[in-house]
Amino acid sequence: MNNQQIVKIIRESAILLKQEYDDAILDQTDLLATNYGIDEWEAFKHDLVEAGNKVRIIYMENSLRLDDFPDLIRELYMPVVAFDTTSDSIVPAIIFADKKGNTKLLRIGDEENELTDFTPECCQTFLKNENGEVVFMGVFSYKSLVSDEAYESGEGKPLTPVKRLFRLLSEERRDIINIFIYAIVIGLISLTLPLGIQATVEFVSGGVVVTSVYLLIALVILGILGTGGLQVMQITIVEFIQRRIFSKAALEFAFRVPRIKLESILHQHAPELVNRFFDVLTLQKGLPKLLIDLTTGAISILFGLLLLSFYHPFFVFFGLILLTTLTLIFYFTGPKGLRTSINESKFKYKVVYWLEELARTINSFKLSGNSNLPLKKTEYNVNNYLKYRKMHFGVLIGQYWYIILFKAAVTGGLLIIGTILVIQREITLGQFVASEVVIVLILASVEKLILYMEVVYDMLTAVDKISQVTDLPLEKTGGLNMPNQFVDKPFHIK
Repeated sequence: MNNQQIVKIIRESAILLKQEYDDAILDQTDLLATNYGIDEWEAFKHDLVEAGNKVRIIYMENSLRLDDFPDLIRELYMPVVAFDTTSDSIVPAIIFADKKGNTKLLRIGDEENELTDFTPECCQTFLKNENGEVVFMGVFSYKSLVSDEAYESGEGKPLTPVKRLFRLLSEERRDIINIFIYAIVIGLISLTLPLGIQATVEFVSGGVVVTSVYLLIALVILGILGTGGLQVMQITIVEFIQRRIFSKAALEFAFRVPRIKLESILHQHAPELVNRFFDVLTLQKGLPKLLIDLTTGAISILFGLLLLSFYHPFFVFFGLILLTTLTLIFYFTGPKGLRTSINESKFKYKVVYWLEELARTINSFKLSGNSNLPLKKTEYNVNNYLKYRKMHFGVLIGQYWYIILFKAAVTGGLLIIGTILVIQREITLGQFVASEVVIVLILASVEKLILYMEVVYDMLTAVDKISQVTDLPLEKTGGLNMPNQFVDKPFHIK
């Protein structure tokens, strides 16, 4: 093994992960010719990890029972580096899935690489530890969840909370697209309820009760069951996204914290700063409401308005008024709601930090006697928290009042206009009943959007707080590796 194989592994990993890297950094690794014996595998692994960190490719060592290793490879979505011992030396090999889903084994040789199909039999020759478990390294690219690398390096501007949230979700775009597809299907199926009611009312009001009525009722019930099944699938996908976000955030904090430039946190307490990790839990709790409830509600509104437009042209104006009202509410109240939410969170962390300091210096306060400082400072932070919480709640309750008034006006107005349209025979009685059902569903979805705005504010605040750690600049990794043959010899610096 040699350092050229390290460079090859990193380049192949970058291609598989679609990770951009600076060739100049890898050239530095390639400058110093280093050979590793079989007994120096640990040094090779260490140098591979260090070289990968420089280009933000993480190699994480692990081990697994030989019988379970093939099953793990089939389930993994990222490359894996194993070490083949078929020859006299140890040959690193990358296991990955190609575009067709076939698992391949790429042996990284001194001069040429060898590509073959991966089979369970290949595992027999892989390097194993003292427990007989296969030793391997998971490979994944490091990309900040909510921060921009350009800003970290001193270029560009910090991202806004909205852009940070979109950056977080963009990493899960494949699963989120599936959730949106399910939401569209749910929205289409949900239209079977008003359409089925319309047809049933027309049959019954006409005095016709035939087999078709029972068939319509059965279709409506099947539609409800189908919607429930799709919602279960949505919940399952969101659960996997929640797990990945927690895992990625934990690994990012573990990667960044030891590398943070000390001068950037001279006036901050590092343990208190790491408390921002708990906002990852806020993101986890908010994801189901954001990705399922809010998207389903928004799509239901659009499909409902589309269905109403087929009943009578008047309902097109209703749709325009509804969308305009929602846009104005979010435009004028949204920024203030986000600002008060961030300030509220700021003092929430100050309260926690002060309580941690009280616990840390408990002996000092016992020695000082009856000090008023703990309660005095706590009161100051709590009062500021309550101040911004009250302001934030004022924004939320204001948004809800707007919707209540709009809902009352729309419901009454549409009942009057719908009655007039039925009397003038411009729509049928069944269409009138169905349109009212659709309008009730639309207004319920609008109400849900407003009620869940607090969740949106919390998630935007969470990514802003997490960025207080992930925006901190990192130290540059570098230096010179000493050749193995010189490690046990003395040296001096002039």
